[in-house]
Amino acid sequence: MTILVWLAIGAAIGAAAAFVHRPTGAWALILNLAAGIAGAIGGGFAEGRGAIDAAPFEVNALIVAACGALILVGTLNLFLRREDRH
Repeated sequence: MTILVWLAIGAAIGAAAAFVHRPTGAWALILNLAAGIAGAIGGGFAEGRGAIDAAPFEVNALIVAACGALILVGTLNLFLRREDRH
C-alpha cells in the first residue's frame, strides 16, 4: 500500500510542476510525471531503507518521497528551461 501512496504523490507533484512551469515540448508532461514518480520512489526507498510495506503508512517515508520528487522534478525543469532559452 505504501508504494501506491508514493506513486500518487510523485504523479501529483509531477503534474503540479508541469502546470506551474508550463514547459514546452510534446514530452514535457510525461517527463515531469516520470520524474515525480521516480523521485518519490527513490525517496521512499531511501527513507524506508528498501522496504515497501514496512508499515501500513509512514509519515516520514511520505515526506521524504515528496522531497525526492520535488528535487528530481525541479532539476528536470531547470534543464528543460535551459534548453528553451537556446
